[in-house]
This record gives sequence, C-alpha cells and structure tokens, in this order.
Amino acid sequence: MNEKKSKNIIIIALCITLIFMGVGFSLLSQQLNINATATVTSTWNVHFDDATPIAIVDSTAADAGANQGKSTAATYDSNTAATVAFTLVKPGDFVEYTFKIDNTGSINAALSSFSATLNNDTYIERTATIGGSTLSYDADNGYGIYNGVNLNAAAATAAPAGTLKLANTSGTTNLVVRYTFKDVDSDTFANMTNSDNYADGAYTVTDTLILGFVQD
Repeated sequence: MNEKKSKNIIIIALCITLIFMGVGFSLLSQQLNINATATVTSTWNVHFDDATPIAIVDSTAADAGANQGKSTAATYDSNTAATVAFTLVKPGDFVEYTFKIDNTGSINAALSSFSATLNNDTYIERTATIGGSTLSYDADNGYGIYNGVNLNAAAATAAPAGTLKLANTSGTTNLVVRYTFKDVDSDTFANMTNSDNYADGAYTVTDTLILGFVQD
C-alpha cells in the first residue's frame, strides 16, 4: 500500500515538474518586442534682430541744420531682407546703417548669398561689411562677394569655404552699410538734379538688401 502511494506521489511530482518546465519553456521562447518612439526636432532661425534698434549715422552731424544726409526709413521685409530709404544733397554726404543679425535656431548657419536693388548707381556708392569683413555685390555676374570669396547666389546647398559662420543658438554679427554721394563732376551733378529721384534740393535713394544663409 505504501509502495503504491509512493509511486503516486512520484508520478504527481513528475507531472507538476513537466507542467512547470513547459510553462518555463513557453516563457523563454516568447518573442521579445520593444516599441520605441523618438522625436528629434531642430529649428532654423537666422534673422535680423528687430529687438535691437537700427543704428544710423549720417553726415548731418558734421553740419547741424543742413540736409546733407538724412535717413527716412529702415524696415525689415523678412527675416533676412531689409529696405533703407534716405536723401543726400551733395558729393561727400553719407548715411550709414548698422543691423544686427542673430542665429537663434539649433542649426549652425553660413552666409551663402547677398544681393541688393541699388547697384552701379551713377551718384551713390554703397560699401558694406558683415562680421567686420567686406561684403559686396557683382551686378554684372549676379552674385555676392564676401571678403573676396564668391558666394553661391542660388543658396542651394552650401556656402563657399571661408565665408561667415553663425553658431547655433548664439551666433550673432553686424551688417554695416554706408551710402555715400560720389564725387561727381558738375555735369553729372546737373544731370542728377534733373532726375526723377531729385526733389526739394535732395536726391532720394532706396535700397533693399537681401542676405542668404544655409546650414553649415
């Protein structure tokens, strides 16, 4: 009787063991699935700093009361385009604007193009610097020039090596543009006074400056 009972106990124990082994094998053989979702965000934000006043210097400071050089407007058309308007009276008069440009995005940026609407003007000379280096526009060939380096006017993929760089989140620089009445001869000056842009003893000038930046 005891022998039969012992066999039954052994059989039950073996059955329980087999059940546990089966469950354990099932757990071990299950496929492990891990679902994860990640979001990577980046921002592009290179722009004229409209919170910083545009600094303006003109030649009236040298002769108070005379309308030698006077700005009448400086506005932002977009993040990287600005329009200036001013009057000049005679050779040597000037108006100078200083704009601040910031990169507050998360992507490094590089200057890739520069263009303007006032080019090869008979009476006005424009000089510009950005980051302290010369910036000009070749109207004949249609591209900007930064410190002697031809920029990519299309601003398609990359900026030429050696051009201005603005670090992400904190990059900043100044664009300084000066307009000077050229030292023209008397005949040229007389022609200017008969032009559509001359009225009330002053020559009115407008110019739109457009900068291009690409990811660095």
